[in-house]
Amino acid sequence: MENTIKRILLVTYLTKYNIKEVYRSLSFSKFSDYVEFFLSKNPSLNDKHILDMNKYSIEKYEEMKYLGISFLPIVSPSFPEQLKRIDQCPPMLFYKGCELQDKDFVAIIGSRETTKYAQKTIEFFIDGLNENNGVVSGLAKGVDSLAHSYSLSKNIYNVAITANSLDSIYPSENYRLANKLLSSQSTIITELAIGINRGKKSFVERNRIQSALSSIIIPIEMASKSGTMHTIDFCVRQDKWVVYKALTEEQKILEQYSGISALKSRESLKQIIVKDDFDFERIKQEINQTNKPSLFDI
Repeated sequence: MENTIKRILLVTYLTKYNIKEVYRSLSFSKFSDYVEFFLSKNPSLNDKHILDMNKYSIEKYEEMKYLGISFLPIVSPSFPEQLKRIDQCPPMLFYKGCELQDKDFVAIIGSRETTKYAQKTIEFFIDGLNENNGVVSGLAKGVDSLAHSYSLSKNIYNVAITANSLDSIYPSENYRLANKLLSSQSTIITELAIGINRGKKSFVERNRIQSALSSIIIPIEMASKSGTMHTIDFCVRQDKWVVYKALTEEQKILEQYSGISALKSRESLKQIIVKDDFDFERIKQEINQTNKPSLFDI
């Protein structure tokens, strides 16, 4: 397993995290054969470049171990099966805290700038979970932070999926929350090794993992042009159900809910509008009834 981890890391740094190339390297039984292939496709590079990058990769590997970061490569029996089914599946996850638990997850997503309604809506949904469930969110400001904090207060296992490597927390104001997640036996996960920075696109790419790990996705608040809408796009691609609370008349006129208002018009999106109460187990039963249309109210 350690050799596979080191191979993934080396190719990650060698290609600046080209997922396709990482998987290509794993298809070679001998890594030396892959190196020969790689150099034939990149004539400007040579053996010295590979050796230098290997040294750098080993240093980063040891640094991550020192920082308490664990590795979960795709070849591990513990790697989530639901994640393997998506396009651009991460070849390895990096995590701190508890090893990823086998829970039935809901992803709670939403905007960084929240309204006075967000907290109550989050409580409405989290109160409908039980000890077999877990909450997935992104450790960002706003909805993410509120969802992590409230679910932890209810002793619900959390998975925070970050858009950056685990040598730092973004935003920095969430270090305290991150420490609370770790002390509560929850998990903080990323697909990025330290030293890999993919810029703003990493926030979009992170959303595919949130969606993939979760049985349902719950948007709390989001504007029509919010980054949260990218997660909704991944829901369509991954054939996931989106569950959201029926909007009040006051909420319907707010920009922070314009994205949720627009969901009804997306015919390709499987969605459930909850009115009076939320029970995750009952929602799953409704979803499993094949005669249900793709949009219905509960």
